Amino acid sequence: MGQQNTGIEVTSFDAADRMESPLGGAAVFRLGYPEDPMKPGIMHVRIAPGQVSPVHRHKSWTAVIVVEGAIRVGGVLHRKGAVLMIEPNIWYGPLEAEPPGADILEIHATQPGAEPIWQEMDDERVRGINAYLARIGRSSWKE
Repeated sequence: MGQQNTGIEVTSFDAADRMESPLGGAAVFRLGYPEDPMKPGIMHVRIAPGQVSPVHRHKSWTAVIVVEGAIRVGGVLHRKGAVLMIEPNIWYGPLEAEPPGADILEIHATQPGAEPIWQEMDDERVRGINAYLARIGRSSWKE
């Protein structure tokens, strides 16, 4: 049935276009119709040991799900299967993968609200990600 339904798109984490960045390799999956400005989205991020996402917040509700491995969020360890439900505009982080790395899903209630707002703009990692995004001319959520 699913193979005959044009309303079902099938992809995979491995087949998706992946944006490699200083914060990990991210694949973005957009939910909803293109004309819907508030559509939700999902991001699959592979975080290697040593890659850190500094303290940040989002303007939309966010769920962070640990799919593989374990991550520390603000120093607290969260293992495979953990689901963190984060209200809009709540500072959280840093996110750090435990060896050998971690895969997470970030589900954002709205794509416009998914862009990170960094707490410390002078953080060398934030400067690094901003320089990287300026160099490639886009960010994960920009179509």
